[in-house]
Amino acid sequence: MEELIKIEAIRERDIDLLLLEEIHSSLSFRNLICRYLGINEGSKFIGAWHSIHSFNLGETDLLIKFVDDRNNKIIILIENKIDAAFTNGQAKRYIERAKFYIEEKKYNKSFVLLIAPLQYLQNVVAFTDTLSYEEIKRFLLEDSELPMARKQYKSQIIDYAIEKKRRGYSPVPDSQVTEFQHKYYEFSNDLFPKLNMRKPNDQVPSGSGHIYFSPEGIQNNISLVHKFKDKEEFDYIDIQFDGQIDSMNQFINEYEEKIDQDISVEKANKSFVVRKRIDKMSRFIPFEDQKNKLSTALIELNNLYSWLLIHFPKK
Repeated sequence: MEELIKIEAIRERDIDLLLLEEIHSSLSFRNLICRYLGINEGSKFIGAWHSIHSFNLGETDLLIKFVDDRNNKIIILIENKIDAAFTNGQAKRYIERAKFYIEEKKYNKSFVLLIAPLQYLQNVVAFTDTLSYEEIKRFLLEDSELPMARKQYKSQIIDYAIEKKRRGYSPVPDSQVTEFQHKYYEFSNDLFPKLNMRKPNDQVPSGSGHIYFSPEGIQNNISLVHKFKDKEEFDYIDIQFDGQIDSMNQFINEYEEKIDQDISVEKANKSFVVRKRIDKMSRFIPFEDQKNKLSTALIELNNLYSWLLIHFPKK
């Protein structure tokens, strides 16, 4: 196909909006989604929305509502991915939101659908229902409702996204960083096993500067993170409220007086963090040379964990 467009970079939001347009404007495309989910194609389309935050359980990329011929209210939660990894607990939060729509909003049926390039979907097990970019491209090219120029344009946008995933990013393992993280893991388990530091991979790339902890007894959408900041004066330890940026002001109003003065609350993409600065360390320096600093970091992380057990216990 002749290249019709030049795009510097394709992002997931670009595909989000392309999908949203098709959902709103094309009965055939809505029927394609319904077929993949086993929904009656004659169901009445109520609407579709982009970037919806609900139940303090993160963001849904695309939300679609139908009513079927038996008057069942149906909701579809769509996650769109090109090549980005899932954030901590992201797939689980989709399932929890789908459940909440039935329990709290009185929908009769809810579905979670992952849309991504086929190469991405081949490595995903957390989503039962999936739809590939390649299938969407095939649909667009075969859609008799679309003028030729429009179907070529849209399918080429999808092609850009597929190619972005195909090129991908191949991290290069770093033996020094791998050794550091594994020693940190053993050290953490010896001192504070309840912090439940996530076990590092056998081969860790040099750019892996975030160490995640998943302690039990706190709410699912919260994690503890030690962030090594190569270009800054300090490192950070964060309580990370994944996908909850809309709750940041509410948190500040309720808890500002309950946290220490040396702790800040900051935006972090679609999340927010409760952040404490700690002495700078380096994953490129031998673990033994920084053992005292790492011990202090773990003590501070455990203090944050104790605070979370009081204020954000698992429900």
